[in-house]
Amino acid sequence: MSQHPHDKLVSQIIDEYKNKSSSDFSEIHKLETEAHYNYYGSRGVADLFVDRTFSGVRQAKLFEVKTAPSDTASEIIRQFKRMNSNFFRDEQRPNKNKYYNSRRTDEFDYEIISFLVFSMNDENIRHLKENRSLYQNLGSSDIRRNIMIFDEQEQQRWWLSSHDEHNFWPADCSHYESNEVSHLPRQLQEEIVDA
Repeated sequence: MSQHPHDKLVSQIIDEYKNKSSSDFSEIHKLETEAHYNYYGSRGVADLFVDRTFSGVRQAKLFEVKTAPSDTASEIIRQFKRMNSNFFRDEQRPNKNKYYNSRRTDEFDYEIISFLVFSMNDENIRHLKENRSLYQNLGSSDIRRNIMIFDEQEQQRWWLSSHDEHNFWPADCSHYESNEVSHLPRQLQEEIVDA
């Protein structure tokens, strides 16, 4: 029996972090799938929570994975924002201050990054094109929020930045830690931008 596409994508992200930890000297403290949170009745779940130390700095990463857009864009965004707002308010979760980084030189004080990950398929690309204006409003003052398209077959990923409204399609990836991150393929860029 083959693995469900959602589980497969989450597993690939986990494998990527495990492989990174042995090559970039980062230390993984926790890799948790289906990471539930509850803040005064506002319940939800992150598909993956990663707690690690990279270059001496503690980082938290939250992932929401979509292999097919089963909900409306508004509902996907609502769930994603609720996860960002409430995950670290749950008393069972680490305090957000654990990830405070006074050395940062940009507007983000915390090493907390959340990802809305879409599989690379026609349905998801169509969904992103049709709802481009909605997904441009994921920005936050203290948590970097990004949209990623992940091509499972090619083992490649492309970023759509959401914290800079002027640089949404596609993102400038030069500041990300992996030099394997690349721009969206030119044809896909044109398809989305021209939507």
